[in-house]
Amino acid sequence: MQESSDKTVVGITGATATGKTGVSIQIAKHYQCPVVSFDSRQFYQELAISSAAPTVKEMNGVPHYFISSHSLKNPINAAQYSEAANKLVKNLFKENETIVMVGGSGLYLSAFLSELNTLPDAHQNIRKNLNRIFETKGIQVLSEMMRCYDPDYYQIVDRRNPHRLIRGLEVCMQSGLPYSDLIKASEKGPMLFNFIGIHLTEVKAMLEQRIAQRTNEMLQRGLIHEVKSIHKLKLNPPLQSIGYDEITLYLNGQIPLKEAKTRININTIAYAKRQVTWFRKKGYREFHHSQKKEILDFLAAGTNTSN
Repeated sequence: MQESSDKTVVGITGATATGKTGVSIQIAKHYQCPVVSFDSRQFYQELAISSAAPTVKEMNGVPHYFISSHSLKNPINAAQYSEAANKLVKNLFKENETIVMVGGSGLYLSAFLSELNTLPDAHQNIRKNLNRIFETKGIQVLSEMMRCYDPDYYQIVDRRNPHRLIRGLEVCMQSGLPYSDLIKASEKGPMLFNFIGIHLTEVKAMLEQRIAQRTNEMLQRGLIHEVKSIHKLKLNPPLQSIGYDEITLYLNGQIPLKEAKTRININTIAYAKRQVTWFRKKGYREFHHSQKKEILDFLAAGTNTSN
């Protein structure tokens, strides 16, 4: 980070259902600035419901970027996001002193902050072999390979997402180094802005309650219809994502809707635990979403325990 910079990015992180959207919008309102998402599922217009992307009403007039901005037919990886988001932020800084970034995808925030300068490009032969393993042996084999190559990344990666596993494995296999080590190394490079990280937390029982409430809201908003629409895209490899997988089992007649809802809650809680593990390692200052005044006071002081 360059201390002389007068530009600031405020990063609002935390597990799913910890109130990141509300806090980010309040901060953006305070600084009269835009919000840039680093939630890798909210990028996709087809996942607006299952990713709990903010609605126009929830945005409350605040400009948002990387919300329903892409299609699942043309997915964006962490390196591509880094390049696009850095260009966007540089442009937004022409009219803003502060920019709020928010999301739960730690890898994509790390990519943005470091631009992944030390990560190698994909090797086509390695990727083809890994895709073949996924198609013939399944995602569990990829997951076990990741556990062997990089135990640290294995603990935090979404092991239901073949794209994340394949990207991590190809980097490990091409570089001979753990993916997590390369990410840490790349984060040490200079930035052209100040970065203040905030980690929103919630007690376990309340988080589980908020997750269950969110699942109910998703179903009421049309999650089943959203999943049916994604089926029509005939993606290859097929999408694997919380909400989509469980409702697909329901639509195929393999489980009742009540069981699908229970599985969504269980899998979301497990994902939330991985998110907490990732962000707590960063040392960002922790707050509860209700502490909006304290958060604004912290930002006004310009301090950051992670620096």
